Amino acid sequence: MNSWTNGPVTLRLCDEDDWPLLYASLQDVQGRYWLQTTVEPLRSQAGAETDWAGFLAGQPDGRIDLTICVEEQAVGIISLAVQDEISGTFTIPLFLLPEHRGRGYARRALTLLLDYAFNERRLHKWQASVLADNAPSIALHASFGCVEEGRFRAQIFHGGTWHDELWYGLTEDEWRGR
Repeated sequence: MNSWTNGPVTLRLCDEDDWPLLYASLQDVQGRYWLQTTVEPLRSQAGAETDWAGFLAGQPDGRIDLTICVEEQAVGIISLAVQDEISGTFTIPLFLLPEHRGRGYARRALTLLLDYAFNERRLHKWQASVLADNAPSIALHASFGCVEEGRFRAQIFHGGTWHDELWYGLTEDEWRGR
């Protein structure tokens, strides 16, 4: 794979030059919280560089990490993370730099990766976790045809309060039939 393109968005394999993008994602606590429902502890630059080296050296089976580019500028990272190869379940962690959010880049990147997951990898179901107070992410998942499958009450602690976590799913048949 060299790259995949959807309008102004291109996905390519992550490389050494993408280090600043990964480090920016680690420092954007609020962005990680909204996009991934997790908040990781802050890491030193040296510790993060060690993680990045391991990241580039190879990922677990079934995982692909890609850089989201707009007009050749790296603006985010998106991954296909297979949870269970036998059942064909997967998640798609995603990060966009703050100044590139709300422009449709996540939608275009997700479309490319979902086409690959369902049509090339023959995976069966995308699973996504979304915070109940994250209206833009809920709208994005709904626009793809994701079905809300569950709510975990007071599941995620952030900013001094507990937040509900919603779980969404989209099967390959639903993707093809949309």
